[in-house]
Amino acid sequence: MSALRHFVKNYVNRAPAVDASGDTSSSSPNSEVAYQMSADLSDESDDQGGDPATGGDPATGDDPATGDDPATGGDPATGDGQGGDPATGDGQGGDPATGGDEPDKDKDEDEDKDKDKTPDDKTPNEPPAGPTWTLKLDAGSLPLIVEGQLQIYLAEITWTVTPNWDPTLRQTTSSITPNPPSASGSVQLPVPTGDVQNLTVEMSGKCFTRGGNFNDNTIPPMQGIVEAESCSIGFTGSNLLVGWELFPTLDHKITDDQKEDRYTIKVTAVLQPQ
Repeated sequence: MSALRHFVKNYVNRAPAVDASGDTSSSSPNSEVAYQMSADLSDESDDQGGDPATGGDPATGDDPATGDDPATGGDPATGDGQGGDPATGDGQGGDPATGGDEPDKDKDEDEDKDKDKTPDDKTPNEPPAGPTWTLKLDAGSLPLIVEGQLQIYLAEITWTVTPNWDPTLRQTTSSITPNPPSASGSVQLPVPTGDVQNLTVEMSGKCFTRGGNFNDNTIPPMQGIVEAESCSIGFTGSNLLVGWELFPTLDHKITDDQKEDRYTIKVTAVLQPQ
């Protein structure tokens, strides 16, 4: 490299000088070429060995004040910028000083959130751990006919089962438009180990009729509800079947002005002895 610089220096010295008037027309093309070669060599020196005038590291070209890699802006000490975002520290596990991601911290925060969950927050019907037993639920009998004249259909029956020894284990099961002879469902529950071994069962639903004739009155299509009182069921040490009997009714009311007949339907579920 020094030999090439010496050549350029001599080449420039041999080039005709610009005259006193500043006229460049008499200057040789060789001087312009030599000047450009000298400038190129200066740039090459900065790229390859670092420029003492700029403070570059001759070995790497990095900034000695920060140690950063000019190409990436990365910090060799933390790994920030090496495939990540120097502004946030993302990409190499994060730098707490820059607000980067900390996977371990995020995991701890998620665990804390799970601890704070209430029964309403937790995912329903999560499979229980350990020994289990099955509670079978049944409601009938279908079809439902009011006084042998008007048929009422079940649109949906839903049971909500809450173990009183651990309300977070609450589960729901539904029967949609069930066919005869009954609506049914089941849930799997963990075997209770403490003194409290009973659970609460709530039942609700919807019904409808397509209409028809009832005692010489025309009944229009309509919807209604299924009602049932909540009940307490005890664990017996094995699988258990609990049943309800369904009673359909058609209520008839006349408006105060005696101008309109109003009908409503309802199905009442009554728990049967175990």
